[in-house]
Amino acid sequence: MPVARITSKGQITIPKEVRERLGVQPGDALDFHFEAGRLEVRPVRRPRLADFRGLFRVAHARDFAEERSLARQARGRRLAA
Repeated sequence: MPVARITSKGQITIPKEVRERLGVQPGDALDFHFEAGRLEVRPVRRPRLADFRGLFRVAHARDFAEERSLARQARGRRLAA
């Protein structure tokens, strides 16, 4: 198993093999959990937009460009108020 050293600032570099097995990338969060004298490190999985696909029913589907246009219009109205 790979080894990491702690710097004087308390930081470590997670070895590439470990990052790949955890499936983490720069900017991802990790959860440190102590249990029975052991430290477990788990990636914090944030839901992706794709995870919500099909969750809600809509009267009619719009394409992405139309949704973006509607969002910009709504933002413009909020800023103008």
